[in-house]
Amino acid sequence: MLAVLLIFGQAVSLTKVVAKAKTLNYDIPYVPSSDQSTGLMIKLANIRPGEKAVDLGAGEGKLVVAMARAGARAIGIEIDKERAEQSRLAILAAGLSERARILNATFWNHDLGPYDLIVLYGVPSIMSRLEKKILTEARPTSRIVSNYFQFPNLLLAKSIDHIHLYRPFV
Repeated sequence: MLAVLLIFGQAVSLTKVVAKAKTLNYDIPYVPSSDQSTGLMIKLANIRPGEKAVDLGAGEGKLVVAMARAGARAIGIEIDKERAEQSRLAILAAGLSERARILNATFWNHDLGPYDLIVLYGVPSIMSRLEKKILTEARPTSRIVSNYFQFPNLLLAKSIDHIHLYRPFV
């Protein structure tokens, strides 16, 4: 099965996108979430004011800004230095510096324990490993929202189109 993603209106082979990420030593390629996907992710997340949320692989910061606007204390983790800076600028432009920030790091070394909400746009090659990390570190009440790709064993609570909400400990 050939997986194809639409990036800025262009059909791109997932294989090519992942290969490019590996040349940069990244686990996840940069593929921005569409505005529609971002909106669905925020809807499924059902963010309550003051919740702590994290975006694993924050890219340009779109989800971090959206989570902060919805009332979360949002953190984005982005391995790419230029995209992390782009995210910081997006947060500043949105006037959300008090509720959002970006860490230029790999999420594999970041503890998921403090978060009520974990969001991501992963790829199949990391979902099993990330599932183990979530089951080991996340809170029993944590919610996980994934854009497009599903976890192999986590308890799926709800899906809308290609957005998936997990409540693995309920």
